[in-house]
Amino acid sequence: MDLSVVYSLLVGQDILLFILPAFIIARWKSRQPVTWLQMAPPKWMNREQATWAVLIMVVLQPAINLLGDLNSRIALPQFLSGIEAWMQKMEAANAATTDMLLSGSEPWQIIMNFLVVGVLAAFSEEMLFRGALQGWFSGRKDQSPITNYQSHIGIWAAAILFSCMHLQFYGFIPRMLMGALFGYAMVWCGSLYIPMMMHMTNNVLVVLLNYIVLDKPDAKASIEAFGTGTTWWVGLLSLALGTWMIYHFYRICKINLRN
Repeated sequence: MDLSVVYSLLVGQDILLFILPAFIIARWKSRQPVTWLQMAPPKWMNREQATWAVLIMVVLQPAINLLGDLNSRIALPQFLSGIEAWMQKMEAANAATTDMLLSGSEPWQIIMNFLVVGVLAAFSEEMLFRGALQGWFSGRKDQSPITNYQSHIGIWAAAILFSCMHLQFYGFIPRMLMGALFGYAMVWCGSLYIPMMMHMTNNVLVVLLNYIVLDKPDAKASIEAFGTGTTWWVGLLSLALGTWMIYHFYRICKINLRN
């Protein structure tokens, strides 16, 4: 299939399956859908929050690789072999589509990868899963961050659906945990723009690294495996440092919300 057609389909998918439903849900729940989605620019979002949000995602990349490697080693019981074969087929199909998108070397293809895969996908998915579904499951009534137990229900329900939506079951656990991280970041900061920024950072890094090693399959394999195998200790270090950074980020957001 021609790449221009694939990009058009992806843009249409992001608009029709993510952005439009998010606004429909928000309009149903509130007369101020932008505010309900927590997309109104908050006075407390600052450069410090944005910087830490980006750095956290950069530092966590080896940990994400490690968790993904551990997830891929999970085998289903024999009586579920049919389901496992279907999961493997879906995984291969999704990987083939991603490889096709990221294999383009023309300038317009690289730009489209950054815009569609890196930015638009993150923007639209966060609108639906963190903005609309998490808000719906949490019982959000206004722009104020939710602090009761329903916030945890909303965060994890949206994170599970977010991971299921990708139909990449051997990466289910790290993607679910990323979704939960994005959800907590929104609750802590009171803004959808922070998880959008974190999601975009993750996607843009994938696009950027693929571009750097476009004609170097061995280097690409090494990057994708960084934090696993003989470099497992890097994955653990990434997880430990990332956890500390997340806690520090939480404290920054908490202080800013009080001011």
